[in-house]
Parts: sequence; C-alpha cells; structure tokens
Amino acid sequence: MPRIHVTDPTQLKAIGKAIADASMDPSKRAAFLADAKSVLINDYGVAAEEFANIRLNVHEDSAVTINIAIPHVVDESRADDPAYLDYLGRWVVAGCRDRVPLRDQLSPSVVNFSANLRVREKNDAVQTKIQATA
Repeated sequence: MPRIHVTDPTQLKAIGKAIADASMDPSKRAAFLADAKSVLINDYGVAAEEFANIRLNVHEDSAVTINIAIPHVVDESRADDPAYLDYLGRWVVAGCRDRVPLRDQLSPSVVNFSANLRVREKNDAVQTKIQATA
C-alpha cells in the first residue's frame, strides 16, 4: 500500500520525527502542510530518492476530522477475500488513531499486524517484479 519505499530504517525515524515535530509545533506544522516533501528532505535528511516521481499530499486530522487514504490499487482478485478485506480495514484503522502509542504500548495483535503488513508488502513487490518479467 505505501508507495514511499523506504530502504533505510533511519529514514523511518526521520519521517516519524518530522510528524512528531509538526504535531507539537505550530510553525513546523504550517511548514509541513505547505511543503512536506521539502521539509522531509531539507530539514530531516530524508533521501530525495524516497520521493522520486511522487506527489506528496498532507491532510491534517483533528478531533472531528479523519482523513482516509484510498490506495491507488488493490488486488482485484481478492476483492471478496475476507482476509484481504480485513487487511485493508486494518490498514485504514491503523492510520486513523487518535494518539499513536509507543511500540511497547501496542497490543501484540497490532505489532503482529504491522509485521505481517511489511511481509505482505514485500511479497507483493516481489510478485509484481515476477509478473513484469514474465
């Protein structure tokens, strides 16, 4: 689902730091809303390659507004698969949290879901490469 293909784990921390700072500091929030890509690259050292050929839109959640991202593609062959629908639902709900807990405060099911999500995304990427070469 995510299309920012972060290859360096330190980049995730930099993105997380940018989100945390924007959440706490009104001036950083305004800058992030105005041009998140530049802020991430110039202020937090995220590699420009992470954003190659993508437009980055930022929407602000509030106490009464939640933004849901619709993925650019889904696996149409699994549109009636209960496990896949569960995966899609969890992906949306994971992005709509009032407060983001620390990893050690997450329930085991959320941690397992996150790990499974990464495995599925990696498998999807491999499958896409296989199909492209066939």
